[in-house]
Amino acid sequence: MNKNPKPPFRVDVVDQFHGHLEDGYYIVATYERLEEAIAEARRITEEEIAEYDSFESWLGWGDAGLVYDSSGTLVWDGIIEARKEHDARKAQT
Repeated sequence: MNKNPKPPFRVDVVDQFHGHLEDGYYIVATYERLEEAIAEARRITEEEIAEYDSFESWLGWGDAGLVYDSSGTLVWDGIIEARKEHDARKAQT
């Protein structure tokens, strides 16, 4: 991921099952601040996970938020970040 992302930042939603096909991908909004874009993408991802019975059920099927910078480079991936958070919680138990 880009270490020096440039605004504006675009928040997209990807359907993990369909990927970036027309049916499984759409743009939500653009933000000037990376923190705002990540917060929106995280909210989308967390709300979608909550709609499934478990993290495992969501993984590979549900929607997730992604953040891209002005060059189109992915700078935050809700799927990867949700997996990290899930694994960290599991390791604590």
